This record gives sequence, structure tokens and C-alpha cells, in this order.
Amino acid sequence: MAVRNPTLGFLMSRVLPLASQELKLLDFEKHPGAYGIMGASMGGLMSVYTALSLPEVFGKALSQAGAFEVWEHEASLVQMVRHFPKRKIKLWLDCGAMDFFAGGQPGHAALLQEKGYAVTYRENGGAPQLQHLAR
Repeated sequence: MAVRNPTLGFLMSRVLPLASQELKLLDFEKHPGAYGIMGASMGGLMSVYTALSLPEVFGKALSQAGAFEVWEHEASLVQMVRHFPKRKIKLWLDCGAMDFFAGGQPGHAALLQEKGYAVTYRENGGAPQLQHLAR
């Protein structure tokens, strides 16, 4: 599978083969979308980006307080959702009510749902240790 993005290329050419040596992973070519990926903050953004970019491998993504918008700059993944064909993936987004990224999370979940994505969104009462960044 040819991947042009260096981060996704590293994931596909180095991380998954190494994981396959240690774990009994399903063959994603026989089971498209069988893998899930998750992350928090920028990792949450990248987990959704990875699922959007490689849905035949990663059919599920979990994003905790995903950095979909930082200091009023929208991530390019939001443009992917708005303008690219819908991908067959399942998404879980959550965020703490007092989190730095809390304000935009419901809107991004709503955009994904509007575009036909299977999205579950949950907000909890928590806040990250990095709350001082919001000031």
C-alpha cells in the first residue's frame, strides 16, 4: 500500500510490521477496517486523520480532547471532513468540560454526524493537567 504522508508511511511500514511480529493481528487485507487507533490532544487529531486517510486499515478511531482547532486555526482534517467523500469509519470523541479544547468538540462532532459519520461524543467533568495553556 503506497502512502504519501511520512507519518502514515512510518505507521504502515514500521509500526504495524513490528506489532505483527509480537501480536496476533488480523490481516487488514482480509478484514478491512479491523484496526482501531486512539490518541489524546494532537494524538486524538492524528487518530481521526489516520482513520480518514486509511479507512481500509483503521476503521475505528478514538479521540480524547482532539486538537481539531488550536488558537482559532482549524486543522486540515476538518477540511477533509467537509470536502472529501465520506469514509466508512466509526469514531468516538470525548473531552473534559473544562479542557482547553472543550469549546470546539461538540461542533466538530456535529459536523462529522452531519456528513454521515458514525460518531459517539461524550463530555465529562474533567480537565487536563495542561489547563494553564488556555490562559
